[in-house]
Amino acid sequence: MDINRERDVRANHAQMKLLLDLLSADGMSQNGKVVYTHITKIKFWKYIAAQLNRVDSGATKSYHKWSKVWADWKSKTKKKAYLISRNKLGSKASLTKLEFRLLKLIKYPVDELLNNCSEEQTYEYVKTKNLKEEIDSTENSIGDNSTDGFNEENSECITLEVQPQIPSHSYDVFGDDKSVSDIGQHIKEMKEMKDIETDKAKVHLALEKEKIHQKNEELRLKAIELKLKADELKLQENECNRMNHLTELEEQKIKCMTDIAASLKELVEFTRNGGTRFHNVM
Repeated sequence: MDINRERDVRANHAQMKLLLDLLSADGMSQNGKVVYTHITKIKFWKYIAAQLNRVDSGATKSYHKWSKVWADWKSKTKKKAYLISRNKLGSKASLTKLEFRLLKLIKYPVDELLNNCSEEQTYEYVKTKNLKEEIDSTENSIGDNSTDGFNEENSECITLEVQPQIPSHSYDVFGDDKSVSDIGQHIKEMKEMKDIETDKAKVHLALEKEKIHQKNEELRLKAIELKLKADELKLQENECNRMNHLTELEEQKIKCMTDIAASLKELVEFTRNGGTRFHNVM
């Protein structure tokens, strides 16, 4: 699909419902805003885009375009809710079920919107025996709207009078869709896997640091050992030099004593011989 065609194709109702289901999963929003605690924003929207692009007969968009679809939808719905609360769209104007879910998700104050519903709409809605079946049948009849790309043919307003019939879990107002819990479980598994991979990386890094530390200690001890060996060899060399020096002194001393002894012997013999000759002459 080229860029121009991608820009013109609108997301269908099934894709918008799935988008709302994904963002309504546990841990995906906080105080009406999407949180990216365990995953980056790009990876999150790539995951969302992959899920939305699998919907049959739906639009195929990049992750940043799906992010823009969500932002535009929020902006238009909030603007519509504001105009309804101020009675600027007439008495027949009301919100669709998906729009009401969106407002609940982003923590938009809906009390004024509920109060602006007509009494006739309230009566017709309260007398419905099965709220979930009514919502499901209404949802199946929804198509594309020329204004914002989402169906608003069923504009029945949800009012405060219906609230007592609704189970305590706020999500049940919009249908018991098991795929939401599956998606939430998948997101949790992704977070757990990311945490496990992070822990493994930390342990591996700690082991590598410990190995490097041990290697440094081994090299340091080896250097100390070599230094001690060098000092020992130097002491041995000094001892050898001292012994050699003493040996040379002893040799010179012995030679000197030998020379003295020879000189004395020669002197004695000379004296003895010289005395005899002098005695004979006399």
